[in-house]
Amino acid sequence: MSFAHAFVFRDGMYAGERLYRRRWRPARRFPGPDSVPAFDGAEDGGETQCARALDSLPGVKHWIRNVAQHPASFRLPTAAGPDALEKRAVGELWESRSAGRCLFAMVEKEAAGKDMRRQLLDKTGVA
Repeated sequence: MSFAHAFVFRDGMYAGERLYRRRWRPARRFPGPDSVPAFDGAEDGGETQCARALDSLPGVKHWIRNVAQHPASFRLPTAAGPDALEKRAVGELWESRSAGRCLFAMVEKEAAGKDMRRQLLDKTGVA
């Protein structure tokens, strides 16, 4: 797999988006905690919970919130529609073709008795 056409996250790519302004301040968010696009849902919703879990992983240097439906966002090529099974299949294929350079996970509030943090730890292999 070639990374000649790799996607690049850039500072300012979500300029103009409504920002997250709540109590929690992420420590590892690229490019910093003051430029996080607002999460979908409530403060205790799935997106915020997943971000908190990801931010808590000691092996994660940086993470970024990929804003759904934003023209500058990273996306995998799927047919039109929010079909989770198709997204999972395409994501797993993308990961398998990356020669270990990319990871894909569809993190759920709970899956097979594992919370979000445990799912992320299992996927990344960091402790």
